[in-house]
Amino acid sequence: MTYSETYDDEILEYADSFINAVREPLIVLDHDLRVISASRSFYDVFKVKPEETLGSLIYDLGSRQWDIPELRQLLETLLPQKMILDDYELNHEFAGLGRRTMLFNAREIPRKYGKERLILLAIEDITERRKRDKLLSESEERYRRLFETANDGMVLLEKAEGRITHANPAVIEMLGYSHDELIGKEVMDIGFPGDIGIIQEIIQILEKDGILTYKDAPVRAKTGQVIYTDIYMVDKARLVQCNIRDITERKQAEEALRRSESYYRAIFETSGSAMFIVEEDTTISLVNSIFEELSGYPKQEVEGKKSWIEFVHPDDVDWMKKNHYLRRRNPGAAPRQYESGFITRNGEKRNILLTVTMIPGTNRSVASCIDITEPKRAEQEREKLQSQLSQSRKLESVGRLAGGVAHDFNNMLTIINGYAEMMTDTLSPSEPWYDNALQIHEAGKRSAVIVRKLLAFARKQTISPEVMNLNDSLASMLNMLQQLIGENIELFWKPGQNSWLVKMDPSQLDQILVNLVVNARDAIADIGKITIETENIEFDEQYCESHTGFVPGPFVMLTVSDTGCGMDNEVIDNLFEPFFTTKEVGKGTGLGLPTVYGIVKQNSGFINVYSEPGHGTAFKIYLPRHAGKAAVSGKENLEEYPLGEGETILILEDEISVLNLAETMLEKLGYKVLASESAREALETVKSSGGMIDLLITDVIMPEMNGLDFTTRVNTFYPDIKTLFMSGYTSDVIVRHGILAEGLHYIQKPFSMKDLAVKVRKMIENEQ
Repeated sequence: MTYSETYDDEILEYADSFINAVREPLIVLDHDLRVISASRSFYDVFKVKPEETLGSLIYDLGSRQWDIPELRQLLETLLPQKMILDDYELNHEFAGLGRRTMLFNAREIPRKYGKERLILLAIEDITERRKRDKLLSESEERYRRLFETANDGMVLLEKAEGRITHANPAVIEMLGYSHDELIGKEVMDIGFPGDIGIIQEIIQILEKDGILTYKDAPVRAKTGQVIYTDIYMVDKARLVQCNIRDITERKQAEEALRRSESYYRAIFETSGSAMFIVEEDTTISLVNSIFEELSGYPKQEVEGKKSWIEFVHPDDVDWMKKNHYLRRRNPGAAPRQYESGFITRNGEKRNILLTVTMIPGTNRSVASCIDITEPKRAEQEREKLQSQLSQSRKLESVGRLAGGVAHDFNNMLTIINGYAEMMTDTLSPSEPWYDNALQIHEAGKRSAVIVRKLLAFARKQTISPEVMNLNDSLASMLNMLQQLIGENIELFWKPGQNSWLVKMDPSQLDQILVNLVVNARDAIADIGKITIETENIEFDEQYCESHTGFVPGPFVMLTVSDTGCGMDNEVIDNLFEPFFTTKEVGKGTGLGLPTVYGIVKQNSGFINVYSEPGHGTAFKIYLPRHAGKAAVSGKENLEEYPLGEGETILILEDEISVLNLAETMLEKLGYKVLASESAREALETVKSSGGMIDLLITDVIMPEMNGLDFTTRVNTFYPDIKTLFMSGYTSDVIVRHGILAEGLHYIQKPFSMKDLAVKVRKMIENEQ
C-alpha cells in the first residue's frame, strides 16, 4: 500500500495547501511523528529531498540529524500536555548547516470522527537574528558603560518634547544637579546658553544634518559658576544624544598659553640676540628680526624654506649636525652653548656664540646667537697684544740686565783696549809681546762691538741722531751691502718717491741694514734675491685698532725681504730675544735681530715680520716721520792723533782703573791731567784752580753725584768750562730720552786713544 493510500485525500490536500501558504519551513506529522507533508521552504533550508522525508520519522531525517533531545521533549512530553507550544528555542549542530538556532512553534490538530491527531510544526532559523540581537545587546551594554563612565557629561533627550531622559554621572558632577533634578528638564533649564535656539529648532536641524556642534558654549552650573564647554548633539533615532565637554581648564590653559606665547613672542622679537626655532629635520621654522639683520635674509625667505645647516660655516657643519641629532636623543648629552662660524647672505663669515635648548615635549629646538665677530677679533685683537706685552716685558727685563752688564763690561774693555793700544804703540813689531798685545787689542775691539749690540738692544746705546733722507743714506750703502751678500744673490733697491725725512743715528741705520741683509743672505741656500724698499705710509687710529702692534701717525717704511727658507711661528715668536739663533754654533751670536729691535724701539718706531716656511721673509720697519730739514754730516779723519798743547783737563771717574787709563792716555797726548774719583773732591779742585781748567771729562753714572749734576755745579761759577761725558750707556737726561741734549758731548766706552784724542781736541778748539 502506498503512502497516498494510507491517508485520505482530504488530509493531504489540507496539509499541502496550508504549509505552502507560508514562507517558514513547515512540516506535518502524524501521531507516530512521521512526516506526512513538508513545505517547499523546509526542503530548501534544510537541504533534504521529498523522497527522503515523506513517511519517515522526524528523528530519522537527514541521517538522524533531527534526533534532537530538545525536539523529543517538545513532541513527546510538552506538546501532548498543552496542545500548543510557542517559541520553543533550541540549538543544534547540523552536519550540513553547522550550529543553528531554531525557533519551534507546534500545534496539535484534532481531527473529526475520532481520527488520530496531526501535528503542525513551524521551524524558523533564527541563527542570524540571535547574532544580531547579541551584537545589539553587547553594543547597548558598551554604550551604557560608555555613557556611565564617560569623562564628558552626557544626557539623552527624547525628541517629542526635548526633555532629558537619561543623565550620566559626569554631567551630574559637572553641573551640580542630582539625577532626579535633571530627568524631565529641558537643556535650557539646566544652564545651557539661550542663544543655541529652542529645542524644536535644534531637533529639526539634527534630523536634517545628523549632528550639531557648539564651541566655547558657557553653561551655568547649579551653583551659578560658568563652565565653558564644547557641546555635541547627535541624532539617535528616537533620542538626541547631547555630549557636554568641560573645556574650562583647557580654555584657561589656552589663555595661559596665549599669554605665554605672547610673552615669549615679545621676548623673541625684542631680544638683543638673533633667535630662531629649528625643526627636527634642521628646517628653520621661525626667526626674529635680529636674525634677519645678522643673516641678510628676510624672514619670508627663511621660515620653512631654509635649513639651519645652510648658515653654518663648512668647518663646523659635521659637529653641528652631530649635536643637532644628539640633542634630540638626549638633550643633556649635547653642549648647550658653543661658538660657531656663521655664513651671511653675501658669503661673509661671522663668529657667533650659540645657545640652544630643546622645547619641552617636542623635537624642536630654540636657539639664540650673538654676533661675537668684533669681540672675537678684539679678544684675539687683545691676546696678541698681551703676548707682545709679555714678550716686550721679557725683552725689557733682559735689556735692563744686558745694559747693566754692558756698562760694567765697557769699563773693563776701556781698560783692556786702552792699555793694549798703548802697548802696541810702545812696543816694536819685532818684540815678542807685540803680537800678544795686538791680539788682545783685536779681541777687545770685537768685544766692544758685541757690547754695543747689547746696548742697542737695551736701548741704552748713546746715540747722536741726525735728520736724514733714508733713500740717500741707503743708496750710499748698496755697494757695501752687495759685497756683503756675495755674487750669487741679487740685491734689488726700490726707493719710494719723495721719501719723508727721519731722525736717527746714521750708525744705527748701518747696523739695521747690515744685520737684516746678513740674516737674509744666510736664509738663502744657493741663489736668490734680497729686496730693499722704502715707502711713505700713514696709519689712522681705526687701522691700528684692527692691526696689532701698529701705531697711528706718518712713518717711513723700510722693508728688507728675501726669497729664502722662511720661518715658522715658533721661530718668529722668539726672533728678537737675545742669543736666540737658528744658526749653527759659531755662525751667529743671536744679537743681530735683537740689536735691530732695540734700535727701532729707541727711535720710537716699530717692526713687523712676515714669513712662511719655504716662502721667504720680509722685515718691515716703521720709523716716525721727522718734520725738520736734513743735516749735512761729514766723515772724521782719524788717520793721525791730534796732540794737546799742555791744556789742563780734569777727569772725574769713580772706576779707578778707567780713571788711571784715561789719565795715562791724556798725558801721552800732551795734556796736563787732574784726576779724581770723587765728585766732591773734583769740585774743590775746580774751585781752587782759579778757572785754569780747559775741559772737564766726567762719567755719567757715579755714586755721589751724576756727571750732569756735577757739570751744572761747576758751571755756576765757571760757566765757560766745557764738559765731555763718558758713558757705557746714557743716564738721567740721556737714559730718559735715549739721546744727548743739545750742547752735550760724549765719548762712548770703551774708547780708543785715537777716539779720545780727536774728541778732546775738537772740543778745546771749539769745533762742533
